[in-house]
Amino acid sequence: MATRLRELNPHIKVVGVAPDERTPIQGLKNYRVQHVPKIWDPNVLDDVRYVDLATAEETARLLALGESLLVGPSSGAIVHVALQFAKAMEGGVVVAIAPDGMERYLTTAICEPAQCLKCALKYGLRCSYSDGRPIVEPDAEL
Repeated sequence: MATRLRELNPHIKVVGVAPDERTPIQGLKNYRVQHVPKIWDPNVLDDVRYVDLATAEETARLLALGESLLVGPSSGAIVHVALQFAKAMEGGVVVAIAPDGMERYLTTAICEPAQCLKCALKYGLRCSYSDGRPIVEPDAEL
């Protein structure tokens, strides 16, 4: 995919996202410490950023609570890196590919109510975890 995108725009920057060496993130590989498949070509990347599992899960949780995007930790890691690049850029477009959904993680720490409350309070999200009650718009029927 990166090769094709470069054909269309030679100025594009392709950034890989991998788990740091201390914490695995299901769905992502760290090729410094894991098996490298024969089809892997590291030359297509301009940079690789490493993310720990806690950051990946927090970003996935933030996307679920704040944006209603139900993604898993590998997507959380990718979006975390994309947000870092977006903040540092003066202009341009950032595209992040979210390769997983949250359905496999509903019984994990990503969806743990105490962690969701902590995330909602940390980021000032307006959701049912903020006070334990569902949000009801004025004049809305339950």
